[in-house]
Amino acid sequence: MKSGAIRHLVRRVAGCTLFFGLVAPPLGGMLMLLMMTLGINGDVDPRSFNVGDVLGMLVFIGVFSYALGFLPACLVGGIVGIAHLGISRLRWFLLLCAVLSAVAPGLLNAEQRVFGAVAVLPGIITGFLWWRRRSHDTHHNDVLPGPPLP
Repeated sequence: MKSGAIRHLVRRVAGCTLFFGLVAPPLGGMLMLLMMTLGINGDVDPRSFNVGDVLGMLVFIGVFSYALGFLPACLVGGIVGIAHLGISRLRWFLLLCAVLSAVAPGLLNAEQRVFGAVAVLPGIITGFLWWRRRSHDTHHNDVLPGPPLP
């Protein structure tokens, strides 16, 4: 590999890692919030919520989701960033995102295996957003950055 191609790969993997690390945990946190809210009794009365309680719950869920989901999401993003070059179809890419999102929390911490089931949907959504972003960038930038080949 030429140094320009290596730099391009490193930038792509780092970008994908940060993208997954920053986007997937809040999506998973909101999914957990919905599941907890609807799972309490199935019927949510908006009049029973206090604005302060809702804001406190949102902050707690946000911090909770980043504390538990940042490293697994970064791991998924790093692997997906490397594999993205070899996958040409969106459905295989989203399947890879789903499987890795389900497995990554258990790989990093055995007690977090339960969060893998919740992480599948945010992993798929984040993978779709990354795919769209990369396909948009590819149409505008067909050539790898770096010095010209001799």
